[in-house]
Amino acid sequence: MGTWYFCSHPFGSLLLIGYLIMNQSDNRARYEIRLGRVLDHIYDHLDEPLDIDRLAEIACMSPYHWHRIFQAMYGETVATTVRRLRLHRAAGYLANGSMAKHNLLAGQMRMIGIYYDDPGVVAENVLRSKAGVLLPHPVQASVTVSPPVSVAHVKGGEYAVLRHKGPYSDMRAAYEWLYGTWLVQSGREAADAPVFEEYLNSPKETAPAELLTEICLPLV
Repeated sequence: MGTWYFCSHPFGSLLLIGYLIMNQSDNRARYEIRLGRVLDHIYDHLDEPLDIDRLAEIACMSPYHWHRIFQAMYGETVATTVRRLRLHRAAGYLANGSMAKHNLLAGQMRMIGIYYDDPGVVAENVLRSKAGVLLPHPVQASVTVSPPVSVAHVKGGEYAVLRHKGPYSDMRAAYEWLYGTWLVQSGREAADAPVFEEYLNSPKETAPAELLTEICLPLV
């Protein structure tokens, strides 16, 4: 009887471990669904002040803790997420609005975000960034804009381009690898120009796991 108990115990442990892993996966999925409702609400109300208590209510979480859960799961603060979504939407407005009069096809315009500061170092309320569209060279000279839209020039030359697939909130790890691993081991130097991101699909029409973003680092 003692020998039988010893042999069956590892099997029971495996069942218990499997049960715990399954429960952990299910629990995380429930959190992702709740926070997904918050993301949907943010995108639909980007022009409005976002009330933290209201977002907590949508997530069905305590207002004391939900924003910490959001940052822990998505890797960035709610304010940073809002900023990124506003940039992407602004680029979309340019592509579908003020640039439409030039009879450009959507495929001819590439939506980008230019970042002049590091959000890991600079406070969110003073971060400098621009949303824009890259235009085909033949039409650049004919494009005229009026405030608040302006024309900016992206530095030519070589770029290290890292394609990221997944939520925008996961891009911090991609940046860390590009700068902390690839760049320092490549023998190349970063040029004196800002990095920019090119958005290959829309967060409004694409599941977070399927979002495609190219991080473009200028090189000397």
